[in-house]
Amino acid sequence: MAVSGTNTFSQTRNDIINRALSILGVKTRGRALTSEEVNEASDALNLFVKGLKSEGIYLWKYAEGTLFLTVGQESYLIDGSTANATESFTQTTTSAAASSGATAIVVTSATGFTAGYFVGVMKDDGDIFWTTVASVAGTTINLTNALTDDVSSGATIVVYQTKITRPEAITSARRRDSSSYDTPLNELARSDYFNLSQKTVTGQPTQFYYDKQLSYGTFYLYQAPDDATNTIKFTFQKMFFDFTSGTDNPDFPIEWAETLAFGLASRLTYDYGIDKTKAELIKRTADEMLRNLKGYDREDSVYFVPTYNLYQ
Repeated sequence: MAVSGTNTFSQTRNDIINRALSILGVKTRGRALTSEEVNEASDALNLFVKGLKSEGIYLWKYAEGTLFLTVGQESYLIDGSTANATESFTQTTTSAAASSGATAIVVTSATGFTAGYFVGVMKDDGDIFWTTVASVAGTTINLTNALTDDVSSGATIVVYQTKITRPEAITSARRRDSSSYDTPLNELARSDYFNLSQKTVTGQPTQFYYDKQLSYGTFYLYQAPDDATNTIKFTFQKMFFDFTSGTDNPDFPIEWAETLAFGLASRLTYDYGIDKTKAELIKRTADEMLRNLKGYDREDSVYFVPTYNLYQ
């Protein structure tokens, strides 16, 4: 028996919409959907997908991030433009010293440096100077802004392209030291963090609290870091991407395509006046598909609770 040897089958937004409206009997063979029907279904699909996050986030939406620290700073705004937090970065060192006011540094390797990327330079005062790459000439990195302190030869340099946008949640965090040893941080509840009497006391961070708001999140640390050579590594949940065009693929594995189609169809039964019996059948099918996938695309955890014999 011959098999294709490929597993590249995919569905687009419009494929899912066509399938959903076919389930409802709205789309029939030979009839193209109107732009109004497609637009209304697209809005319903986006609302459905956004609502799925209330069911919990699935494994493929977890990611690992790095937060670069500033000495004495206890809170970091994660909104895609403020805090220096990223999923991926390149690290190297300087191969020559640079003086305060310089607009160029020489690095041991220019791999990963591109004009417009964010670059952090460890200064002699123990904090990180942040700017962007203006241009690259061999191993000389020209900076958009001038250094605010001297930089030694062998100083750590980090460069990255993209800042992390607001996480849906931060599920765990750990402090990584300069020797790459990790120390887990304890997560605080909102009231526990804000009830701390002195939040700006400096030391090694041991606890964190993440405050998610509509368009940003704030990552609070306790204590405020006294060492910028450490970083905070954290596991976070990413948002589902929107459908913005008919050719967009869903931000889901392919096994979700039929579930999305039936879920969309179920949500459109009222809009199209589908009779109660058929609407209930579609909803039962959609709910069953969703239950099956929720178990498949999540990590199982096993917890052991000790028991005690009070009479021994």
